[in-house]
Order: sequence, then C-alpha cells, then structure tokens
Amino acid sequence: MVTILCVATYLKGEVFIRECHRLGAAVLLLTEEGLVNAEWPRDAMTEVHTIPRTATETDIRRVVGSIARRHRIDRVAALDDFDVETGAMLREFLQVEGFGRTVAARFRDKLMMRTEALRAGIPVPAFTRVVNDAEVNDWADRVAPPWVLKPRGMAAATGIRVVATRAQLRPALESTGDERPMFLLERFVAGDVYHVDAIVRNRRIVFQAVSKYGRPPIQIAHEGGVFVTRTLSGTSDEAAPFLMTNERLLTAFELKNGVSHSEYISGDDGVTFLETSARVGGAYISDVVDANLRAASAPAERCAGKAYNIAGGKPHSLLDLLALLEQALGVHVEPTHTAPRPGDVRHTRADCSAASADLGHDAAVSFDEGLRRTVAWFAGR
Repeated sequence: MVTILCVATYLKGEVFIRECHRLGAAVLLLTEEGLVNAEWPRDAMTEVHTIPRTATETDIRRVVGSIARRHRIDRVAALDDFDVETGAMLREFLQVEGFGRTVAARFRDKLMMRTEALRAGIPVPAFTRVVNDAEVNDWADRVAPPWVLKPRGMAAATGIRVVATRAQLRPALESTGDERPMFLLERFVAGDVYHVDAIVRNRRIVFQAVSKYGRPPIQIAHEGGVFVTRTLSGTSDEAAPFLMTNERLLTAFELKNGVSHSEYISGDDGVTFLETSARVGGAYISDVVDANLRAASAPAERCAGKAYNIAGGKPHSLLDLLALLEQALGVHVEPTHTAPRPGDVRHTRADCSAASADLGHDAAVSFDEGLRRTVAWFAGR
C-alpha cells in the first residue's frame, strides 16, 4: 500500500484525499493546529497530525520524522500553493520521489520564474529585483512606467501594487519595510490574460487546456468585480501560441510529474509569460457564479419566486473571527468583553438547505479560507 503525506495549511484538497483513499492509498494529513477540527474527510485518512502556524523547518522535520518512524511515507503532496515549498523540503528530507526545493522555487518565486523563463527564451515583462537602490534607479531610468510591484511568493494577483509614476516608486518601495527583498518590480503590460492548466507525466504533457479571463486578475483585485473565465477550443488558432509556449515553459522548469497553472498575456509584443504555479487552477472561479447559474437554469415550477440563502451555512462567533484574523495577520489582540448592546443579535446562521435541495448548490469555500483571501486582498491595496 502506498502511503501519502498530505501537507495543508488551509482546508484544501478534500476531493484529492478521498480519491487517494479510493485508489487504496493510506493518507496521512499534516496541517496547522487551528485546522485540527476542520471538516477534513476523516473517513478517508489514517491519521491527522498538527504543527503550529509559526513552525520552523526544523519543527516540521521533527514532527514528520516522528511520523515516518511508524509509517513508510512514499509520497508527499502539497494541497495548497502556499504548501509547495514545504512539500519540496519534506521530499528532500525523506528522500522520496518528487521535485525538491530548486524546482519548487521556479513555481513559487516570481523573480526566479522570470529569470528562468528569460533564460529559456520565453518573453517576460521587463523586470528587476528591488534589493539595491542604485540598481532600481538605473532600471527605472530605462523602463518607463507604469510598473507593478509584486510579492515574490504570493499567489495570483494577491499583494500586487500598481506604480503609475516615478514619484510613486519610492513610497511604494518604502511601504514594504523589511520585506522589500521579497518583492520585484516589473513593467506593466496591457492585454488579454490567459491561463493554461496542464498535467505532466514523466516529463510529457498529457493534458493542456487554455482559458481566457473576462478581465485581467490584477484589474479585479484592485477595482473589484467577479472573476470570469472561458475555456478555448484546444484546436483553435487563439489557443495554439499559448499551448506551444506552455510546453516550452514546463520543459525548461523541469516538471517531471504534477500539475501546473500558468498565466500569460497577449499584447502588442505577442505572448508574454506572467507566472506559473504547481497547483490546480481555477481558484474558486466556478464557485463565484455557481449559485447564480444554477438559479438561472433551474425549473421555474420549482424555483420561481423563491428566495435562497447563499452562505457557508455554519455559525461563527466573534471570538472565532478574531482568532482567524490573528492567524492571518500574525498578531495578537486581547478582546474586551462588555455587556450586550440593545438590539444585538446573539446568534445568526443561514439555512442553506433550500439552495442545496432545489439548486444543488453547496458552498465550497470555507469561512477561514475566504477570510484569508479577503485579508490578503486588503493587504495588497
């Protein structure tokens, strides 16, 4: 029997865990302490182990080493984009099959992504690291704004700041504080944004699909709106250059087995690489519109004139909210308890059973995951 150690610092990968179990694998879960009581598919898992969110690599290796004394771990699966580097570190530590930290960095570090893609002859926006003042100033003299200041390790459009003029550059860099080396600066490229999702087996792409965003993710992140994407025909002329470029990218990045979600922009200079990740794409895009699409297509005799609650369907106290915000922000806030105010509603909970029964809609984004993404969006403004 194959034993898979799943690493997840967020509630993710429930379907993957169940499928591994169905195929006969033993699944061990390593997650952070705050998620020990989350709705994991426990019937599909052998054991659940926890680490503090602040755990160091040494702490993690110590816990996994203890697990490995009792279980022969054959594979390590990172269930979230933010777990990719931890998964790579553990593969090297346990010496099990799968990519290590060098390959992982190509899919997590936006600066390394651009460096490696450029080395492979794949067009990227003009960019620079922002470690040295003189180097940044020299680059800014040569590359006209607007620019974008991007965190090297965040996912998608999270944390990106638009720098419209040279005068805005210094304040933008100073706002990053001691984290400045963990950012990069690049030229803003206008155009339509596409994403290519792929599956790689033995260094060969066995599946690729090209999709086009309705509006660029950076525009949605800064101006608001709904993520919309549509899948293109794999044989269309529009999809062809992205399929070809993505194959070159994954070959250069040396992905032997796994999945990838890569984004490109089509502008005046043709296809330009934006970023990639070793994860499944479509970060809840379908969930955003699922309830509305189901309501629009449901039989009128069953749904017309009815009101539906669309929510998580579970109550959360203010202390729950505070604890999750503390985790997301890395701070501690001492709560002040006072007498209830007149008119305060003590308990609220949305009954979503009608939406589930009539529309077949059930929320797929957990409360803590949604809150984490909300915090990340505000942090990037």
